[in-house]
Amino acid sequence: MKRKLIRVTKEDIEWGRRRQSTQCPVALACQRAGYLHPSVGTTSLSLRCPEDPSQYMTAKLSSRVAAMVARFDNGRKIKPFSFYLTLREYSYQ
Repeated sequence: MKRKLIRVTKEDIEWGRRRQSTQCPVALACQRAGYLHPSVGTTSLSLRCPEDPSQYMTAKLSSRVAAMVARFDNGRKIKPFSFYLTLREYSYQ
């Protein structure tokens, strides 16, 4: 498993799009951190590893991050925040 600090900035929040799994602030922050094709759900996210784009990774969102995603999607204001992303490898076969 890989662990990385992700920082959701004011700019990520301003540019983020509500209810858009690939364009929400968390997805934008993951893109800035170098991850490819992040997609954020209500409880987890998936993305591709920059070292091997054929490798999919997934992570469960902490309750705090999931709450921030829900607040943003529901039109409420959020402030910049950081969280650790712990990724697990998986593949389609």
